[in-house]
Amino acid sequence: FGASSDRGNVVFGIEYSKREKIMQGDRSFSECPIYENADGSLYCGGSGTSYPGQFGGRILVNEKIVPFVTADHGFNFARYSYMVTPQEVWSTYANGRFDLVQESKFGTMTAIMEGVWSNRQSDQLMAAVGTFWQPLVPASNPYNPAGEDVNVARRLFETGGRASTQDASSWRLITGLEGEYNNGWNWDLTYDYGRWVDTRVHYGFINVPRVNTILDPDLCAATAGCPGVWDPFRVDTLTQEFQDYIQVDHSPVQRSQLTSLQFNLAGDFGDFELPGGPVQWVAGLEHRSEEALFLPDGAGALGMIYFVSPDKTEGKYSVDEFY
Repeated sequence: FGASSDRGNVVFGIEYSKREKIMQGDRSFSECPIYENADGSLYCGGSGTSYPGQFGGRILVNEKIVPFVTADHGFNFARYSYMVTPQEVWSTYANGRFDLVQESKFGTMTAIMEGVWSNRQSDQLMAAVGTFWQPLVPASNPYNPAGEDVNVARRLFETGGRASTQDASSWRLITGLEGEYNNGWNWDLTYDYGRWVDTRVHYGFINVPRVNTILDPDLCAATAGCPGVWDPFRVDTLTQEFQDYIQVDHSPVQRSQLTSLQFNLAGDFGDFELPGGPVQWVAGLEHRSEEALFLPDGAGALGMIYFVSPDKTEGKYSVDEFY
């Protein structure tokens, strides 16, 4: 949309888009991770953090302990991960200018404005988290088929995957004045403000100490609220009660901001010319400040969630520049 007159013009635009998900398993070229044999042949493999869990290069199949073979027992994480993420996006754009002074003994002056805003709501999905740190399962665990202490790498398939929802918005506004003196010099004074905020919620992540607790009968017995001892060596054993105990949803916040005030002046030395034409010059100054923040939520800040950094990241600076 737009309108114009002999003193100015304005343009406004709006856009909306929506796309659906595509899983990696929906396409033949991405449906599984490709591994290579020593002879160069390829095969469909998977993660060593398997479902059910492997322990020391072994895995329980039909109640028999067999060697873990990636081609047979690897967990195909690609099948349960997005290749194209679903998202919904709104965005707007506006641009305008208006001649405040079209002619005077000093020159001209025009007001200018440009603004953009966008909002994206999207989802991400990866395959379920696993016990990537390979926690100890003691021989006292009644479900331990090895009869000795082992470390288990088990995909927590029952949780449904690591999911995230995002609501991210960004704004930018530029406003100011520009003009031309009657001697031909040009000038502009602008203020620039931009801000980006990303709020999100992550699902399907786990509390490491609590996983260790449900694997060890002694720890479980000594811990209030422990729902029982878990069997990671078989499928469909991570019940909802176990999931409620070990899962931790978290919602970090990310944001950044920019402000800038700038003045520029350009002209020439009038009648002082060289063979190539008038000698021109330009000068300007700017004050600019920027800041950014990543803030984990309480559980993340305590270091309770696997794969989540507990550290807040924050910084800002401001500069004055001229040329």
